[in-house]
Amino acid sequence: MHLFRDLFRKREPAASASSAQVLSPIAKRLAEEFALLQEIEFERNFRADPWHNKAIEDRIVWRELFDLELQEVDEQISHGWAE
Repeated sequence: MHLFRDLFRKREPAASASSAQVLSPIAKRLAEEFALLQEIEFERNFRADPWHNKAIEDRIVWRELFDLELQEVDEQISHGWAE
């Protein structure tokens, strides 16, 4: 699970005028799902059960991977039309 931590970590804005960071809907969703993944990992370690909530974890990760693939295809289509 630590592999995904860097993917979901919020990026700090460079030289922001205000200290309050407004998250995009995607960044907010990723932050919420990462928090859920951390809770699952904590509970799994507490129970000493490597399979606890594994299906939920897999669903979250696969949904985000699928969404990234769709974004990549969308960008390729957009760049193809721009030419």
